[in-house]
Amino acid sequence: MECQEILKILSDYVDGELSENRCAEIRKHMEECSRCRKFAETFRESLELARKLERKQAPQSVCESVLRAFREARAGKGN
Repeated sequence: MECQEILKILSDYVDGELSENRCAEIRKHMEECSRCRKFAETFRESLELARKLERKQAPQSVCESVLRAFREARAGKGN
């Protein structure tokens, strides 16, 4: 398995969404590749920190602006 493949599926790996065989391939690669291993560790740590952040509701005006922009883009007016 190559580093680029690891990067593409790292999120699924960390979330436990891959087969055991695929996970074994990734673990084997990480045993040999310190860059991917370090990247995976940093990715996991970042996710843990993000999960600890307080969630806040955006102001209604922001929600309305975002929805309006999506609708306009969908209608072809976002150009």
